[in-house]
Formats: sequence, C-alpha cells, structure tokens
Amino acid sequence: MFFKQLNQWFVRVIPNSYHSSTSFRSYTEQSQVGAVLFGVASDLSLGRFRGRLSDSDGPESICRALKKEYKGSPSFPLYDAGIIDELDGLEFNELQALQYQKIVDFFDKGHFPVILGGGHEISISSYQALSDYVNQPKHIAHQLNDNNEEKGRQARVGVINFDAHFELRPTLSPKVGSVFHSIASYCTEHHRPFHYLGLGICNRTNSQSSFEYAEKLGCHWLLDKEMTMRNKKIVQNKIDRFLSEIDYIHISFDLSVFSATVASGVNLSRVQGVEWSIVEYALKRIISSGKVKILDVVELNPEFDYEDQTARIAAKVVSTVLSKQAML
Repeated sequence: MFFKQLNQWFVRVIPNSYHSSTSFRSYTEQSQVGAVLFGVASDLSLGRFRGRLSDSDGPESICRALKKEYKGSPSFPLYDAGIIDELDGLEFNELQALQYQKIVDFFDKGHFPVILGGGHEISISSYQALSDYVNQPKHIAHQLNDNNEEKGRQARVGVINFDAHFELRPTLSPKVGSVFHSIASYCTEHHRPFHYLGLGICNRTNSQSSFEYAEKLGCHWLLDKEMTMRNKKIVQNKIDRFLSEIDYIHISFDLSVFSATVASGVNLSRVQGVEWSIVEYALKRIISSGKVKILDVVELNPEFDYEDQTARIAAKVVSTVLSKQAML
C-alpha cells in the first residue's frame, strides 16, 4: 500500500534521452538478465549542509559519460531504467522506500543494479535492499558454511566503501557523513553483523574519534597513502581477507576518493586522493570474487566538474565493474 501511495505522490521516473548508443537498452520487466542503470537524483541528506546543491544532477552527467566509455556485451546487456527525481515536499524516507523497492525488483529478475547519485545517502537503501533480499528464508536455506555444508545461517553482507571518509558519524537520521552509521544501526536492529571495508580513507579528514568508532564497530580500512600500486600486495591481501568472510558485496563508490585536482566535481576537496591504477586493480579483484551484487557511484556535482573530468572517471568505474562482471 505504501509503495502505491509513493507512485501517486511523487516521483517522475525520467527516461534518459541521451542513450543513443547501442550499449544501452531501455529497461522493461521482460528484459534479458544484465545490468540496470538507475539514477537517484537526491541530495536530501547533504546538499543543504554542504552548500553545493546540484548533486542531484549527477546521474545524468555520469550516464552521458558512460555512453562514450562503455562498449557493452551481448551476453550482459546494460539497461537504462531512468532517474528518480525528487519533488518539493518529498520526505527522504519516501525516496528511500521507492529506491529500495526498485532494487528488490531488479534482484527478483536476476539483474545487477548500478545506482547513480546523487548524494551518498542513496547507499542506505542499496544496502538494505541487498541485505533483506539475500536474507529471505528461501535464500537463507541455501547458505553454506566453510565446508560447503548447508547451515541455514543468515547471509553475510559486506560493504566496500571507496571513500576518503568513513561516513560513520553517529546521527539520529541520515546526514552528511553518517551513511554507514545508518547502515550499522540497521544491521543492529535486524540482528545482522556489520561488515565494512573502507578503501582510500584520508587520515587528515577523519577525526581520531572516527577511527576509534570504526575500530569499535570492527571495520577494516586502508588509508589513501596505502592505496598505491607499490603496495599492491597489501591491497590484495586486505581485499582477499575481507572477501573470505563475506557472502555478498555491496560496492559504494564515493568519487571523493580521488584528488579534487583530477575529480573537481566532488563535494569535498581532497589533499591526496588515490590513483586510478590502484582503484582499477582493486575493483577487478573484488569483482572477480563473484560476490558483488550491487554498485553505487555517488557524490558527483556537475556544476563544479571541469570539462566533465569527474563524470568520465565515474564512467570508468562503472565500465570497469560491468566489463569484469560480464566475464563471470
């Protein structure tokens, strides 16, 4: 009933007119299994705090760049399911509920959702949808233990957050910097473990209390200065150890993990950032596990994106993930 009300209240799902490339197909419920692009034009939890109010334009900008970047795969088609746009007066939890339902629908049909933001708050519904979906009784019955014996346990869902920030600030409702605190709280409410790996965390932009809280929650992370090709073996070991403890992965990719000198369209400027080469290596390593079920790309602000350089990097992230996913 709630979702019917949402469809009446709100939302326009905007068909993307810029997808003339054969790499993109219009999404229908009968579509062959593949990947589905779904934009969430939201900055409800952060735009009013950060002073940059056009994060909601990010999905369209990424899709334009992706049209040029992604070559496509006949066996793993890429669909455009449009963009959810907010209207004045739409409450944040209403937007979350609609996003959640769309993702569950994609999972039901066997698709790989790629959710484009927008602010980082869109990752809350992405995680919740994945966690709830794989923990349905019909899926729990087939969970395996380490000896490949059916155990009937809850699925272990992990989030890998490419980000300069932990995003673990304790708040009562989703606000800037609190995305994964909201997710951790959701896990607690549903008696599920919280598994988190942060890649590219900046020592200078996270407080000591943030590091202490991350440690208290049992989080794992690598600093931006550790995310280099010279340290490739360290990166590999950190990723592999995390993957060994997880059944399903949600990748949440915050573009602020890159330096603002090469990714100007991010919300917060960065001093160091990570290089594309190690990001590409890490993404391919993670996707090769076969455990990744959903990707979010967030925090692009086209208003500040010089010559669309950040949109192009975002498109490379999506293209790298989909190209590797198509090979599985």
